[in-house]
Amino acid sequence: MTILIFGKDGQLGRAFQKCLRDNKNVIFLGRNECDISNEKSITQYLSLYKPEVLINAAAFTAVDLAESSEAIAYAVNSQAPGFMARYCAKHGKQFIHFSTDYVFDGIKKEPYIETDSCNPLNIYGKSKLSGELKIKENFCQDPQRMIMDQSMACFIILRSTWIYGDGANFIRSIIRLAKERETLNVVSDQYGVPVSADWLANLTLEIINSQIKNSGIYHAVPSGKTSWYGVAQYILECCNDFKINIKLQVEDLHPIPAKEYPSPTIRPMNSVLSSELLSSIYPANRKFLNEDWKIGVRKYIQNLRDAEKI
Repeated sequence: MTILIFGKDGQLGRAFQKCLRDNKNVIFLGRNECDISNEKSITQYLSLYKPEVLINAAAFTAVDLAESSEAIAYAVNSQAPGFMARYCAKHGKQFIHFSTDYVFDGIKKEPYIETDSCNPLNIYGKSKLSGELKIKENFCQDPQRMIMDQSMACFIILRSTWIYGDGANFIRSIIRLAKERETLNVVSDQYGVPVSADWLANLTLEIINSQIKNSGIYHAVPSGKTSWYGVAQYILECCNDFKINIKLQVEDLHPIPAKEYPSPTIRPMNSVLSSELLSSIYPANRKFLNEDWKIGVRKYIQNLRDAEKI
């Protein structure tokens, strides 16, 4: 089975490279090889490699920058997955795409489920929602139809949250600041679930290997929920456990409301997603979905220490 993966340079793309480094039937493409804002460039590589499975790990994820770069955000997050979906639907291929909690406005108090109404608050979220709609439009005559016949081409859209991996992310930022400062303010009233890129890549491969073809949108996050402040607390605890030299201690970490943190972008206050649908349709993934988010964060920090990257 040939797998083609767009977005090899991002945190998720690098996670796939790690998971599939021994697989000779996987092709990785990055921004230097393919301009994914150009349909001809995308179809050129699809026609060349003729993959059975196409994974789109590419995205414009700079949330603040998207506010002033709307055209490129839509080109990468909406038009490109639409081009990919058109090819896969036409040729009967499986298409895996990743989306975000930012398609919601964060007003709901409970975890979001897949059928909740979308109402993105910023350009990033709007561009990602537009990408979801283009994928469904290319695969389904009725865009509202969530489950397709198993004999047809398949699309899987995985919404996830707060991803961290090999690259710049919240965990690395907190550790860097903890080495430099003795006090720090962190937002405490925005809630979500940290997701390891390695965790998400392995879960995705489990879906592909299951041979189940239930097209639709699924939420994919590990168990639990927290705030940015809660994540920062746990990061400091792990640093102390692993004897990482930091100045900042948990008692000197101060919670603040989001309104006191300057940002050009409005973000959802509640980004917690329910993964119950994914667990029911793809039961092999329960081992991933039942895992507490702290396990991935702890392992990630330990690996950074062992690799002397912090």
